Parts: sequence; C-alpha cells; structure tokens
Amino acid sequence: MKKKPSILLTNDDGVNAPGIQSLWRSVKEHSHTFIVAPDSEKSGMGVATSPNTSLHIKNVSWGSHPYVWSVNGTPADCIKLGMNVILKDKQPDLIISGINKGSNAGRCIFYSGTVGGVIEGVLQGVLGIAFSSESHKQPLFEPFEPFIFPIISFILQHPPSAGTFFNVTFPNRTDIKGLRLARQGQGFWHGNPTPLQHTDGRLSYALTDGWHFPIEDEESDIALLKKGYITIVPIHIREWTDFSYFEQKKELFDSSLTLE
Repeated sequence: MKKKPSILLTNDDGVNAPGIQSLWRSVKEHSHTFIVAPDSEKSGMGVATSPNTSLHIKNVSWGSHPYVWSVNGTPADCIKLGMNVILKDKQPDLIISGINKGSNAGRCIFYSGTVGGVIEGVLQGVLGIAFSSESHKQPLFEPFEPFIFPIISFILQHPPSAGTFFNVTFPNRTDIKGLRLARQGQGFWHGNPTPLQHTDGRLSYALTDGWHFPIEDEESDIALLKKGYITIVPIHIREWTDFSYFEQKKELFDSSLTLE
C-alpha cells in the first residue's frame, strides 16, 4: 500500500469558504490533511505577511475533522505558523491552496493570496499547488472535485525542480474539454480606479472589475480556459534574475559606477 501524502491546506477566502471545503473533500480520503487558513477573507494579499502583529491560532470545528485551524493573518502567515508551530518538525509533502473564487490565471498570480500561501511554502522547500475557479461571482467547485486528486497524484509522481509550484485554474463550465499543461498567460486584473463621492465632499476610489487581455499564446492558460480546458501551469520562482541584462551590462556597470 502506498503511503498517503501529508497535505497542508490553506486559502485566501477564509477558513469556512466553500472552495476550501471542496478542496478538502477532494483529498481527504487520499491523504493526511491539515487545514490552516485565514479567519476572514484575505483576497489580493499576494505573499504579504504580518510582521510585528499578534497572530492567534484558533481550532475550528469542521464536524468530524479535528485538524482545522484559523489564523488572524494572511495565507502566507498561515503557512508560516502551520509549518513552524502547528506541524513543527513534521514537514508536509505538499501544500495546496484554494479553491479560489475567481481566476488566478495569467499574471494574477502576483496579486493572489491563494498563490501567496503556496509561494511561502515553496520558499520553505515544500512543493505547492494553487487552485482557482474562473468565476468570481458564481464559481463552480463540485464538478471539478474528481479532477483534483489525480492532478495532485501526477505531480507527486512527477515532481518539478526545486522552486516550482503549479497554478491550476478551472473554467466556469461543466462541458470540460480536458486538462492541459499550459504556459502562463499575460492577462491580469487591471482594477480600474472608480471615484466615490462622499456626502461630506470627500473623494475616494474603489478598484473595480477590469481585466487587461493582451493577445495570448494559444498554449497559455488564459487561451485554453476560454476553450474549456482545465489548465495546469508550472511556475518557477527560484531565479528571477534577468540574465540577459546581467551578462550584457555587468562589466560596464561595475566599471562605470565605482566608489571614489
């Protein structure tokens, strides 16, 4: 019998959100699962943490599942406390996050707290997978539950190099064309600043819906989602240096900018 993997599960929609419960249902029979998630919604937090903040861990009742905790912090905070306090030396085999309401395809990974929790795990040497559903207003979760552990199982059997995580996005439709390993798209949530006029004359702004969609490669997650595919994007974060610039300009820079 194969050993069940140990999975640490988080999200950015809050510990009682439907998406995280759907994700847990998908893996609970196949793994040893520990859930550490924010006590309230922390969307758009990216990899933000809460230094010099008093963070509290609270056990949460999920019926028969005893290993659920909430943290009054960000998804990255949850992973820090989950790995270093709750699990201590019992490092998980995998961190999974989601299922987020709203797409994290394309460049939205830079904003996503769902992805941020996974990146925090990758920085600490643990493989991670972020899951999101394309729709924010009426996301589908249950139709995709049968696909989740097969995706996880494949990745565990075929692990990437250190520093890589996977970004999985589900199209908001039930007529699924299939699953595709994809490249990261270029589109992102623009967040148009909309003025809000207050009764006292003050003016403020709200970042409202607004996507920026450039022309996409046909193998990108955004293009494939539009065709009805579940997309899985391997994203490498260990080395972000622009080596083209580094190699072309290093000698000139070092000789031009010197201390007198």
